[in-house]
Amino acid sequence: LADDRVGIFHGAAGPFVAVAVADALETYSRALVKPESVVRVEHPQAGHTFPTADPTAPACTAVEEPYIGNCGLDGARALLGHLYGELADGRAPRPAGLIEFDQRPYAEAAGSAGLADRGWLFVPQDCEAGGEARCRLHVVFHGCKQGGSFIGDAFIRRSGYLEAAEANRIVLLFPQVEPSFQPLNPNGCWDWWGYEGEDYATQAGPQVRAVRSMIADLLGSAAQGALRSGLGAGPLRAVEHAHPPHALDASGGAADLLQQPQQQPPALALAAGTELLAQPEVQHGHVLEIGAVVHRNADRPAARGLEGEQ
Repeated sequence: LADDRVGIFHGAAGPFVAVAVADALETYSRALVKPESVVRVEHPQAGHTFPTADPTAPACTAVEEPYIGNCGLDGARALLGHLYGELADGRAPRPAGLIEFDQRPYAEAAGSAGLADRGWLFVPQDCEAGGEARCRLHVVFHGCKQGGSFIGDAFIRRSGYLEAAEANRIVLLFPQVEPSFQPLNPNGCWDWWGYEGEDYATQAGPQVRAVRSMIADLLGSAAQGALRSGLGAGPLRAVEHAHPPHALDASGGAADLLQQPQQQPPALALAAGTELLAQPEVQHGHVLEIGAVVHRNADRPAARGLEGEQ
């Protein structure tokens, strides 16, 4: 983790995540990575919300669905800039770029009862078939009550990720969690307290395994045969990529758990002609508190300005 980067956004007016929790998260992060790689935004007026600069969004102080607030800060763009460096100006995402896919085979293969039936993938125009652009892959984990079961695709469409991704050749994976009472997760949160078992925060955690399988299928390397079936079996067309995904996992190190035999999910892959960059360009978000997400990046120079995520 030493070379990873961390962006933290905390709304001081929010009723759920106390300042002390954000302080503890920052202290914890600085103990694991270079202190200068941790950037925190403490917004005094922000409620329990994801910050945007969208004037049509609810007020920054609001604590209501879709938990996206007009805080005068494009949180998605700022965070991606912190992770990747300077970005081109955002542009309107193409409607055909947002695709739903079936998450059930990945959940079944990983033994997860918490994932929703469907997830979303966004593919920018420059990353479509026939293009020669090299594209990054960024994984976005929604907050509690921000999944499709509560607000449809509102978080995906209104958070600002699509505009930044379209202009900067970033493929976005939006895995989804389903609310449930068995396991006990009524707010549809990612597993940050162990409702799917004691391995929830490790590479052996069911949700980590499921998302890692999605990443392996998107990267499309035969080196991960234990994770993926034949190309073209899934909802998206297949592609062979130049970079093997074995170094990509939720912890930033070698994905040892991926070598374990398991039921094969169908291939989830990009259209032919798309090349995805291997680690450290694939980013992962980790739900750490109700709605609190930290994204990590390796091997990038320090970025300036305000960066953060809900």
